[in-house]
Amino acid sequence: TDTTYTAIWALDVTVSFDTLGGTEIAPMNGYAGESFDKEAVPAPTKEGHTFIYWSPALPDVFPDQSTTYTAVYETNTYLVKYFVNGTEVASSTIEYGSVIPTDLPVFDVPEGQQLSGWYTDESLSTPLATGAKMGVSPITLYATTSDKVFDAVFDANGGVFSDGSDTKTVSAIYGTGIVAPENPTRDNYELLGWEPDSMIMDSEGKTFKAIWGIPTYTVEYYSDGALVESFTIEAGQSVEHPVNPYKTGYKFVGWTDVEGSTTPVTIPDVMPESDLTYYAIFEIRQYTITFKETGESVIDPITQDYNSAVVAPEDPVKTGYTFTGWADKNGNIVGVPATMPAKNTTLTAQWQINQYTIT
Repeated sequence: TDTTYTAIWALDVTVSFDTLGGTEIAPMNGYAGESFDKEAVPAPTKEGHTFIYWSPALPDVFPDQSTTYTAVYETNTYLVKYFVNGTEVASSTIEYGSVIPTDLPVFDVPEGQQLSGWYTDESLSTPLATGAKMGVSPITLYATTSDKVFDAVFDANGGVFSDGSDTKTVSAIYGTGIVAPENPTRDNYELLGWEPDSMIMDSEGKTFKAIWGIPTYTVEYYSDGALVESFTIEAGQSVEHPVNPYKTGYKFVGWTDVEGSTTPVTIPDVMPESDLTYYAIFEIRQYTITFKETGESVIDPITQDYNSAVVAPEDPVKTGYTFTGWADKNGNIVGVPATMPAKNTTLTAQWQINQYTIT
């Protein structure tokens, strides 16, 4: 009989293996749907790791398309032992490739002692390299302790030592006595001692500060010969200032340290080791007298220094009126002052209407 045969096709695919740095495994070729021999795929090996499984899991038959399977590992851990002065103080398991901790285990170094650092041999001749990473075998680290020397800093606190420095540093072993350096000096001061007063070295070092008997000085402020205010201040402390003095008709412009001078000086921020005296400097003010309602007369304002002699203008003229005087803002006849007052003044002309007769 007539017969038709139909071709059957199978996709040729490749199964690849990513071992993530482990031993390489050759790819396997086959046809989609064909039986896949998982047992023929060897487990990869990788330094410091243990193979766990493939991701995704290996199939029973070749997949419908080329696929890569990735190895999954577990990082191995190895034991690190720590010995101090020949005695094991702790141990820890560290992952392969991790930096070996040098601050582990938590080891209480005796007060006043210090670790020598970690070594890979008991004779302490080969130091552990900085940032060394865990290999594929256990290790033992060794260290020893030694007396720690601490610094004691002596602060002259405003004084100086014989070499001109303001600090001196001496060293001592923890728990031993500290020998203070030579005494510093400070003008007009007496060294009373050091603070703190204990001269035994502790485990953090010490800082001593000189204690001085501090003298006081006086700063005085005068205005026109009269004492405005006086302050007693320790040397080195902030200088105090009084409220600016007031003087009628004058403007306060500053202080001078020479009586009678008109040149201001800068008062120091901190008290020196001497008394200070300052004198107020004033600048005379000018004021203006203004004339209003002056009739046909034009009278210019008078602007002069305070208390200077004022020349009164001629009486103003106004047709049909007789000038009777100058009044202040309240209407009181006050006239033109003989000297300039300490304020601006307005004077208003006062008039009396004239009477006339028609005969």
